[in-house]
Amino acid sequence: MSRDHELEEAANNVTATMRRLIEDLNGEAITPKALRLAAHEFRSLAMYLQEVADVAEARERYAAPVESEGGLL
Repeated sequence: MSRDHELEEAANNVTATMRRLIEDLNGEAITPKALRLAAHEFRSLAMYLQEVADVAEARERYAAPVESEGGLL
């Protein structure tokens, strides 16, 4: 299994677990505070993932050969 696939699977599992937890409460109360905390943590994780993706993209860009009019640099 590739690392890309592992990351995608992990993200899907976390999302499915959170949805199941929220849906399975059957009327049990989740406080707005707990929901907002969970939302904050997911936003923080999303921002972190975006930053990591930006760094990975920059690494790919700068690692690629650069072409000029005379050929590769």
